[in-house]
Amino acid sequence: MAVVEVLAGPSGSARTEKLDRILAEQWGRALLLTPTTQFARKRLEELLVRPDIAGAWGTPVRTLQAFAERILQDADPGAAPLNDLERRLVLQEALRRLRAAGELDGAGPGSQTDGFLRHLLSVFERLKQAAVEPDEFTERVRRRKHPAALDLVVARAYQEYQAALIERGAYDRIGVYWQARQLLEAPHGVPLLQGISLVAFDGFDDFTESEFRLIAALGNRVNRLVFAVRADRAAGGADLYRLQRQTLARIETAFQPSMEWLPARPPATYSEHASTCLLWRDEKPSVDGLVPNLEVVPCAGVTDEVEMIGRAVKTLILDGVPAAEIAVVYADLGAVREALRSMGREFQIPLRLYGGEPLAASSVCAFVLDALEASGAWQHGEILELLTAPWMDTDGAGEALTGAFPVICRLAGIVAGNAQWTQRLQRLRKELSGPERERGPETGLFLRRHPRVEEAVDALLARVERLAHALAMVPATGDLPGFSRATAEFMATLALDEAVRTHAPESIRAREAAALEALQDLLGRLDAGHFGAGGSLTRADFARFLRQACGAQAFRVPQTPRERQGVRCLGVKNIRGLRFRYVFFGGLNEGVIPGSPGVNAVYSEEDVRELREAGIPLELRELRAEQEFAAFHHVLEAAQDRLWFLWRTATPDGKPLLRSPFLNDLLRLFPARPVERPPLRASQYYPALSDAASTRDMLNNVFATQGALPNPLAERFAHAVRGADIEKQRYSPAPFDAFDGMLSKASNRETVAERFGEPHVFSATELEDYRQCPFRFFALRLLRLMQVERPVAAFDRGVLGIVIHRILEEFHRRYEGVPAAGIPPNEAEETMRALVDAVFAEHEASMRTVPDGMLAAERLSVHERLQRYLAIECQDEATWRPAQFEAVFGNQGAPYPPLAVPTDAGAIQMRGRIDRIDQGEEGYRVLDYKTGSLPTAGQVKEGISLQLVAYALALEQVIAPGAACVEGVLLQVGTSARVAVQQSGRSTSWEEARRGFFEGVAAALRGIREAAFPPTPQPDVCARCDARRMCRIDASRIRRKRESAS
Repeated sequence: MAVVEVLAGPSGSARTEKLDRILAEQWGRALLLTPTTQFARKRLEELLVRPDIAGAWGTPVRTLQAFAERILQDADPGAAPLNDLERRLVLQEALRRLRAAGELDGAGPGSQTDGFLRHLLSVFERLKQAAVEPDEFTERVRRRKHPAALDLVVARAYQEYQAALIERGAYDRIGVYWQARQLLEAPHGVPLLQGISLVAFDGFDDFTESEFRLIAALGNRVNRLVFAVRADRAAGGADLYRLQRQTLARIETAFQPSMEWLPARPPATYSEHASTCLLWRDEKPSVDGLVPNLEVVPCAGVTDEVEMIGRAVKTLILDGVPAAEIAVVYADLGAVREALRSMGREFQIPLRLYGGEPLAASSVCAFVLDALEASGAWQHGEILELLTAPWMDTDGAGEALTGAFPVICRLAGIVAGNAQWTQRLQRLRKELSGPERERGPETGLFLRRHPRVEEAVDALLARVERLAHALAMVPATGDLPGFSRATAEFMATLALDEAVRTHAPESIRAREAAALEALQDLLGRLDAGHFGAGGSLTRADFARFLRQACGAQAFRVPQTPRERQGVRCLGVKNIRGLRFRYVFFGGLNEGVIPGSPGVNAVYSEEDVRELREAGIPLELRELRAEQEFAAFHHVLEAAQDRLWFLWRTATPDGKPLLRSPFLNDLLRLFPARPVERPPLRASQYYPALSDAASTRDMLNNVFATQGALPNPLAERFAHAVRGADIEKQRYSPAPFDAFDGMLSKASNRETVAERFGEPHVFSATELEDYRQCPFRFFALRLLRLMQVERPVAAFDRGVLGIVIHRILEEFHRRYEGVPAAGIPPNEAEETMRALVDAVFAEHEASMRTVPDGMLAAERLSVHERLQRYLAIECQDEATWRPAQFEAVFGNQGAPYPPLAVPTDAGAIQMRGRIDRIDQGEEGYRVLDYKTGSLPTAGQVKEGISLQLVAYALALEQVIAPGAACVEGVLLQVGTSARVAVQQSGRSTSWEEARRGFFEGVAAALRGIREAAFPPTPQPDVCARCDARRMCRIDASRIRRKRESAS
């Protein structure tokens, strides 16, 4: 049995120096074990610079986990602990066998969920940490005072899980300690311990039972064990060092060691005072004379917090502090990793981010996962994302061609389905190469804007075929190994390794290459491990499984030489024993440090207490709280020059947050000292120009303070400053200007005059756009901005209107001069049905995005709608006979000239297309069919809706001069809803409508020719306006400007 020694003392004592002297005396025959890799690296560096140590052979400093794994690997070179995913797969197989045998009936349907697996694995890990073997658990669980329904299920699952591990010759992370202990207890030699007489432990606060049993077995293999424990025997520190004192008591009980207590030096700073006196029971010493090197900083949120850290770090680096002497610490580094990386890029700060990243966070891995998920339906948006990804760029198409892909998809009418992608792209390609007269107007416009469109269609079609060929490698159903092999083949077919090597941006190339290699390794392990070989999966099942696996599987991101010397960013569990000049500890909120109590769906905390009484020593929740406090204490000891604690005052959606209770305990040590900063005022969210850490910081300061950038930045960022000035102007009470559509520049006004001067022939819709909102007219008519819409599997409402207009035109032409009531009902119905089929066939190209079933339903709906139209027409059309259809006036090549409209603002010409003109006994009437909503009678009277009066005037003046238009009707097809203007009767009177028309036209003309296009928010108009994203509707902003103008 080894001689055991304990060196105990708080931070600042001679504990480490004493241990190092012992190690130096035994160098070459000593092994030092630590809790973390970072601490092991630091301790080795410290030992190698000692003058009494000549050098190192082998690995004299390891983590305890690495030590146990090495013992296994010496006995079995292929041994490696299973990762979390592989543990889950082993348990899935075990549960499948138990379920087939009917042994999980007591667990209910919940036993088949991912949550049950996760909670069960958590229970197994706690049992293994407590060194409770399956048979022991099965026997002792029967002693519970109040047996739970799941006890026997858990026991059988634990037995089957452990049996599956043994059958595979595999080990989970804790099982490594069990097997290593067995090897240490076996009579044969242990190669790792040859020539080793002393093993020391440094940096541990506590040990699990499995770890401690391994250490006990180790004591029978070497001559000497030395424990260096951070603790203080002063009575006041009982709470501060509770966890470590329990560990000392455990060592004392097991080994009866010699104990040496080493005193600490007096604190010189606030952080040292806190690390000594936190939770102190006795009267606390004064802080007078201590260096105030500790600060608590409230932040508005995670972005504000990370940027505050970044600015302080950059200031330190500019002041000459080496980046490697600065640490940024978080309880969960993964939660802020991307925010930190983004801050480092923006502020030009090198960061060394410890730990791995989830595979799912990699762009190339996300591409593979998205492809597997999209391979079933081939939906437009999902596939387009894949086809424009950089990993498909090995064809050299380039952005000039791929930028046209979204519009090409819209022109082709692609919605979903592998075959649809190919067929419709081929059809579009044929249309583009065919006669110009066969192309649609949108296709012609696109051709003029994109001269290489045919080349782009070819490139898109080639990528579709490449992707389809690669996805064909992945079967519809199979087992896990088969899907893993198929996915690897899919990646190889697309040559993703070449794409990463040659087309990934240089800034992420190494990261993506490492991620791709890790994904290939994961697929290889899933294939070679034969996990779930007996279970059948669909492609969707496998895609879901692989996404979960990639979310849980981490990969190491390669660091550049600059990053390796960068600011250390690490999790709080990894900072123990490390020392830095400056430390930032972020995210110190209640529920984070300490974390919220974990809930286990298998065993509650009350269950755990009963199991402990039954002899199953599972860890209680209190232990986790003590471990988290110990980690907080480690951070207090890590900072040499200065320490910042940062906490968030609110969630992203504005809900208030509380700071960590550990911070409250800390602040109580300094009741009369301003340790915590006051919360920032709104004006302080932008840093002072002297504190700016990035270009954005400088620009934000200038925007917020209305200051000026120093040269040469002022010249470089003149456009950004100009943009800020524009935004200030837009949100100020000053009147509308050019950036709200009020054009005053001569060249702009000339453009308006050229486009909409006297020669221009207006449509009623153009003028209505201006009357509804001048800015809408400005964006859509003057700037001609157009939103590219994604094709959807639905009937386009615009096409619907064209179809119905065409059907009605043909119907009434066949019965020209005959009112609807004069047509035999059966004949009218059959004629209408035939026309519906014929016109739908005529417009097939416009309906290419609509699935066949939906198209048939829409055809039936149109037929029923038109039958209702006939029934309504028969009731009131006995005196009206259709006389003319699609009467076009004012358009180029139209049979009738434009309508001249004199107004107070000047004369204009108008054009239009009247759906139908009827003749009656007293005169004529004009009808316009509407398939959507109708304007109100009030909008007609107020000159907002101009179409009806314009058509009536056109009939009287240019289509049938001298004729009288006694009625104008806007008719909603298929319903009884209509808006009418009549010479007499109860509808809107002709004089009211005429007066409103001329006033409305004059107002629109005056505004257009004065180049005045201010936004005029109206809820019903804004909700459907294509220009709303540019306008950025803000009623209060517009109200302020109007009030200032008046």
